[in-house]
Amino acid sequence: MNILDSMKTLICLNVIFDNTLFVKTQLNLFGPYWINFKQFRLCESSIDYPIKFSITILRDTKFSQIFLGNISLKQPFDDHIDMSIMLGKYDSIGLWKEHPLGYIRNTCSILKSEIFGENTWNQFINDFHLPSTNCPLPKGHYASTGFNTSLFRMSKLPKKFFYGKYTSRVSLYDNKNSLIGCTKVSIELNPFT
Repeated sequence: MNILDSMKTLICLNVIFDNTLFVKTQLNLFGPYWINFKQFRLCESSIDYPIKFSITILRDTKFSQIFLGNISLKQPFDDHIDMSIMLGKYDSIGLWKEHPLGYIRNTCSILKSEIFGENTWNQFINDFHLPSTNCPLPKGHYASTGFNTSLFRMSKLPKKFFYGKYTSRVSLYDNKNSLIGCTKVSIELNPFT
């Protein structure tokens, strides 16, 4: 084998090795996930939003957490409320960038039937001691005895997604387009390993 053949073999092996690593890396970036909640906080702590979520997160098992805290509703949570969701992720040069994920009308009913799903919604409402699982949710102050996040696996959220760290800004608007609630949620989507 001459030097030229050796170099061709080395280049060929290098291309195969690099492509194999690339494929393996790509396969590990997307798939079934569990949500590791890091933090819930108000978008602006100086604003007294009519709808507030004050959630503390405790570790339960390797793949689940417990939500403690409270939900304060100074007005009913009903289908006259619209919800905007912005999803933030680090871009290719390391800057945090938000992108619109969705705008939802008839928020209460859509959360119940198309995002949480009936079973997860009912358990969430029961664990926060709201008086009814039906929309609208009445105004009041509701404290949780512990909602287990493993129930999100039964929700209607996508079953596969890109792994990584995200932040979402969930803004609630009344029928006059006034901001009535805003919460930032920091999460990590991790594979089941």
